[in-house]
Amino acid sequence: MRWGAVLLGVCLACSAAAPLAAQQAVAIRGSDEVILLPPPGVSVEPYSNLGYRLQRVGNDWRIDVDASPLMSRARFRLPQHASPDAGGVERLARRLTASEGTVYGAASRILDWVARNIQYRLDRSLPQDAEAVLVRRTGFCTGIARLTVRLLAAVGIEAREVPGYVVAAAGQSGGIVGYHRWVEIRYPDRGWAFSDPIASHHYVPATYLRLASDRLDPLWAGSAFRILQRRRDLTPVDVYPSAAGITARRNDDVQVAAALLVKASQAASGVEVILSGVTTRQVCQPTDQRCIFVGLAAGNYEVTMNVAGKRRYSGRVRVNERQRLRLRIPEIVLQAEAR
Repeated sequence: MRWGAVLLGVCLACSAAAPLAAQQAVAIRGSDEVILLPPPGVSVEPYSNLGYRLQRVGNDWRIDVDASPLMSRARFRLPQHASPDAGGVERLARRLTASEGTVYGAASRILDWVARNIQYRLDRSLPQDAEAVLVRRTGFCTGIARLTVRLLAAVGIEAREVPGYVVAAAGQSGGIVGYHRWVEIRYPDRGWAFSDPIASHHYVPATYLRLASDRLDPLWAGSAFRILQRRRDLTPVDVYPSAAGITARRNDDVQVAAALLVKASQAASGVEVILSGVTTRQVCQPTDQRCIFVGLAAGNYEVTMNVAGKRRYSGRVRVNERQRLRLRIPEIVLQAEAR
């Protein structure tokens, strides 16, 4: 489904802004590309799977990510009988996936449970095996990956741990950066695809560098990984049924709720976009001249734009059920407000 276009009409009506709505999980699609330079001696080799490609370009490495829908139709059948010595991991996995009919759905249920219930805690003095992490409900990336792989394997879904490094983009603060471990899941009809249980499901961004070895060489363990170039076009398109803050790659292109992309025709400083109507009111500071609002019910909305604290212009748009709309703010509005 593509974004439909609408024209923003300008008026003098203004809405009072409210705080940004609570963070939620979102489905994304699009592409991501990073060219980076690892420190000398880092163990990297070409690798590709479903939606991820790592290749050498001269002395640098390039990572391409495609977050198009996975399109897996592989059926899932819960193993008929639990193991005679089934422990807590297997019992949980069976309970989570009992009603699922596809591998994508079963894997999603397990990833979602881990995201909601396991707290990241960097304490290397604690055991990181799957049973210990499950009992404690805490772990660092190694333990979380091990628990996820064990949960998947307990119901017959192939998965494995992935050693890697998450490279910080310029100006990035917070989030996952540094040595990291995530998982790779096999969808029988489509192949292997990465997931990070605590951040991104059924894909990983292009800042995730897969390492050929999990051995940390002290000669480069503290050296810098440098991003030389990034082209990021990963766009939220819908809500996703998982923990707040998770982004996910969908299995198909069916919308759950409506979405609205508000795009400014030019950049301006101090821009704020407010969406209000039906039962929602959200505030957004544009990134790359655009704001994206997801999870919208059908109805009438007012889109208000503030520039440098002045609230003068707004437009109205009708959003239909499960529709994706693109709305462009005229250049004249930004020019008038920027003076």
